[in-house]
Amino acid sequence: MAAASGITQVAKSLVKKNSIILAIPQRDDDLPVTMAFHCGHHEMGRYLYSVTPLECHIGSPGSRLLRSCLHALCFGSLHIVLHLLQRREELLFVHFDSSRNWMPIYGIATLNSSIISPRELVFWKRWIYNCIKISSTTAINHVCTEIQQENRSQREEENLTESAKEGNVDFVFQISKAIPQILLNPIVTAGFQDAVKFRQARVFNLSHGLRFKSVLVMSGLDDEENTLLHMVATKAPDHVLNRIYAPTLQMQRELQWFKEVETIITPVFRGLRNKHGMTAEELFRESHKNLMKAGEKWIKATASSCSVVGALIVTIMFAAAFTVSGGNDQNFGYPLFIKQPFFKLFIFSTILSLLSSSTSVLMFLAILTSQYSEEKFLKSLPTKLILGLSFLFISILSMMIAFLSTIRLMLKHTNYSWGLLPIIILASVPVFLFVLSQFPLLLHAAVSTYGSIFSRKVKPWP
Repeated sequence: MAAASGITQVAKSLVKKNSIILAIPQRDDDLPVTMAFHCGHHEMGRYLYSVTPLECHIGSPGSRLLRSCLHALCFGSLHIVLHLLQRREELLFVHFDSSRNWMPIYGIATLNSSIISPRELVFWKRWIYNCIKISSTTAINHVCTEIQQENRSQREEENLTESAKEGNVDFVFQISKAIPQILLNPIVTAGFQDAVKFRQARVFNLSHGLRFKSVLVMSGLDDEENTLLHMVATKAPDHVLNRIYAPTLQMQRELQWFKEVETIITPVFRGLRNKHGMTAEELFRESHKNLMKAGEKWIKATASSCSVVGALIVTIMFAAAFTVSGGNDQNFGYPLFIKQPFFKLFIFSTILSLLSSSTSVLMFLAILTSQYSEEKFLKSLPTKLILGLSFLFISILSMMIAFLSTIRLMLKHTNYSWGLLPIIILASVPVFLFVLSQFPLLLHAAVSTYGSIFSRKVKPWP
């Protein structure tokens, strides 16, 4: 009860009174230290582990502790995993319970599925991520050493398959180096195919440096006579696609995967038909029909709403260009404030806003009138979206600069010059809100279109 509550001082008092209770498990073989990690009380767990005798972590109790620590997924819990495995190597292959459905090595193999991508973290959390990653890598290296010493290659086939499916590239790489012959097993080959199905790019990238590449890529067909290209042509699971920002970019990522796998497939395999008489291209078109419709609907709605904003800015700035502040000279027609520095800023920002908003509207109109075929989602539509949003941001910013320049010219020779700062702050609010709502879309679109999750610069291995 004290371990589940997380009140460390209570546990210290109980241990001081009778330390034997540390070794008394519950009916399900959970020790107090296991209960602490299971309930998310990491400080309590670290304390109880430090005072629990090592001989208590034998068999099922030790395996259950490792499972709770791996699920806790913090630097302290992974440090305990490494510390315990270094002293009790046999726990790697001890089953969690009588059902024999989990071992600690399986938890290490699938560790990557529980770790958030560092791209999704703020800078100070990335340091914690690196600490966790270092600890997990050390645990994997220890696993490899143990496997080599005990010659347990047969039981690692399933673990390697699961690690490929979950994207644990470190486990796949280290285990394959420790037992190179394991890559020739059909079970492991199926695991790499699962990595493609579940869009694990880092695992797939390893295939470029693999000496047994032909075995994995050109391996036998599955029960449906699908090649690797057929497998990537099938739409990715929803939980994988939902990590991507919008349906249009999801469709783009699916096309990128198909094109990438196509580069490593020989022409003979590209034209093969599966059990249902479909080529990979036909299967891709059929399985992504609904996603393409969703992507078309989404990008049309986005372009339509943004084009309204752009058209409004065009109207405003066109009028502002011919209604200069201060008026014009009655004799010569030039603006009275033409020699003022802020007037020049007003003119240039007005011109920039007008041109950029016009370009933005044209880009969004190009999207609305585009042909929505599969290939358009790869580069054409995302590029137009990126240009449209970029010019729209520039036009909004330039419009606000023109507005503030005009206010500055009007207040320069009055007693209200103190009001310029509050006006600047208030004028920044709409710009900030719009950028806050639309900039993530621009960033994701730019990274997805011009970045790449694939890499062919892999050293030969194992």
